[in-house]
Amino acid sequence: MNIIEKAELKTKQDLFLLMVINNFIISNSGSSGIKIFDDSLNQLRELVLLDEMNVYYTYKHFSKNELILYCPEDSCLIWVNVLNLNYKIMPLSRAVAEKVFAPAYCWNDDYVIFTTYDYQYYMLNINTGLFHDIDDAFAQDKCSDISLLMKARLEIFSTSTKLKNGYIIDDRQDGSPVTIITATTKIRNIESPTFMYHDVVYSHGLVIFIGETNMQLVNESGERITLDPAVGYHFLKTEILEGPNGLELVTLSGGIGNLKHSLVCIYQISG
Repeated sequence: MNIIEKAELKTKQDLFLLMVINNFIISNSGSSGIKIFDDSLNQLRELVLLDEMNVYYTYKHFSKNELILYCPEDSCLIWVNVLNLNYKIMPLSRAVAEKVFAPAYCWNDDYVIFTTYDYQYYMLNINTGLFHDIDDAFAQDKCSDISLLMKARLEIFSTSTKLKNGYIIDDRQDGSPVTIITATTKIRNIESPTFMYHDVVYSHGLVIFIGETNMQLVNESGERITLDPAVGYHFLKTEILEGPNGLELVTLSGGIGNLKHSLVCIYQISG
């Protein structure tokens, strides 16, 4: 497995969002909106959404190039069409705002099923902006994977598990192997790296350990490659982009000692 830098973007802004949807890369634009880039980090569009935007999680519909920003501090969700920049701000009722949505979700055309950390489901009708609480039987009928994932989390629940979009990370942070659980499979005995890391991402068969001073990719064969951040930066986030030439790693780094310096890099993965 090899990794080669393809493009980079330095900016004197505090970037805290990193989203990949098809060949688009999306970051925040200050605290009020988003910027959309192509897969060479050329800026395509910019969209102002709120005066002060606090995004917890993002949800994506790949075939329609749509995304939803979850902003509980602003008591709203923001739906955006990345292609035409149409957007809709959907207020959260008091009852729904009291819940905390999790990263796991299921998006089918005009409705989205959200999960909560206390094992509840809510369904959003994007056309009307209305929420309905639904039971597990309904969720399983509409999206069996989300129901299976939530049941798996309930069965193994411990302080070492972290619910993600489409998978669960079981990481005890004590040097023992990491386990990844999806709706249908378990990937066990993934050796954790020797450096300190703050997040684990599983995407396209790759396990990625993200630390401030290192990032390590592990493929399905167990082959590993370690990436160092650029001088003066530390790693924050990463996502995988599936481009025409294969998989690409997109990283977001923050300036050391300067929150207003950020760096986005794209790396081609081969082998």
